Amino acid sequence: VIQDKMTNLFFVAHIFLLTNVVLALNVSFPFQICNQTSVDFDACLRSSIEKALITLQSGLPDYGIESIEPIKIHNWTVLASPQLKFEKKYDNWELYNFHTTKIKSVKTNIGDFQFFLSFVAFDNEVNGQADYEFSNAILNNVDVSSKGQYHYTYIDMEYEVSFVGHIEQDGLSNIVITNADMTLINIGGFISKFYSTKTEKAAILTNYFNANLFLT
Repeated sequence: VIQDKMTNLFFVAHIFLLTNVVLALNVSFPFQICNQTSVDFDACLRSSIEKALITLQSGLPDYGIESIEPIKIHNWTVLASPQLKFEKKYDNWELYNFHTTKIKSVKTNIGDFQFFLSFVAFDNEVNGQADYEFSNAILNNVDVSSKGQYHYTYIDMEYEVSFVGHIEQDGLSNIVITNADMTLINIGGFISKFYSTKTEKAAILTNYFNANLFLT
């Protein structure tokens, strides 16, 4: 169970993406190869990551690399906060359209034992859905306890994701991420909707989440 704000689910998805891209770029075909000592290494890597994302839409089952369409996250729990004083449980997350991500820039600093990777990316539209269950959920003095389906869409989202880690040498190079961060640069819009047999409660949740993205 990952315990964090809802918006950080987007960040966890990119850790999954990075893992699959790193695996993919170690496959000599059909990916673009970048020379680490080249002066245009970062530009080459930007192009290579974009092409890898497109290929990973279907995955590479022969190499044990999963499809990223969709990215699947088993469960996600958001703890109570001063704004929303109830725990929010989500299961069976599916996130779509990451294969269309545009990588605007890449910065790297890779040594023998340490590495830094940062990229600025842009997504025109990312869609997600999950099963939700909110218990003992009081919102603005109204009981919104319910369960059902949650759907959302991020529109025109620009962000920077950075990773710091070290490289273990054991015959093969293993990258270990020790710190990661995501910074939202800009977002054009966010649309969400709750579906439940308790339609009035779902409508209240929908209105609140659409108006308070960064509190949910």
